[in-house]
Amino acid sequence: MTIAPERPMPAATTIDLSLSGMLLAFHEPVALHPGESAIVTVALDDGRLHARVTASRIERGDDFRTYVAFTFDALGDEERVRLEHFLTDA
Repeated sequence: MTIAPERPMPAATTIDLSLSGMLLAFHEPVALHPGESAIVTVALDDGRLHARVTASRIERGDDFRTYVAFTFDALGDEERVRLEHFLTDA
């Protein structure tokens, strides 16, 4: 995931994934603020899905991980169908 050219984000664990967005847990603090955009890559069964997202909430958890809620800015029809199939099969 990157939030700008030359500004890669650390790897994260997906906590929740839906057609409207996702919740990620980072094991370290991230240089990201609510309202900032990023590009995320999600590994689906049929390959990778790249999507533009906006950070809607960022919180430090009791487990010292950083939780970031993202909303999808716009998914194309093909990406939405792929994600819907992945979520239905999961």
